[in-house]
Amino acid sequence: MAIEDDDWRLQGQEKYLLGRTMRWTTWTLHREDWDHDHCEFCMAKIWDRHSVDDDHVQYKAAWVTADESNRWVCRECFSVLRASFAWSVVGEQPTP
Repeated sequence: MAIEDDDWRLQGQEKYLLGRTMRWTTWTLHREDWDHDHCEFCMAKIWDRHSVDDDHVQYKAAWVTADESNRWVCRECFSVLRASFAWSVVGEQPTP
């Protein structure tokens, strides 16, 4: 699937995500004062909890930059943007 240049999710992320290596992983707490992350594109919440009061789409696993583990991309955005951002993948792939 191709992405249009004017897609609302594109906000300059190519500066830090173009050509990166990504890996699929379950989100885990990496700092006591940090309880979740967001997709770099659609802002979907990625974390290990579920709240019925939260209106964000929530993921317990997503794609993350393999070297730093600090830039997260949800499954849907990864699927649409992988070719445009020339991402390579390491490790196990998620099941469809």
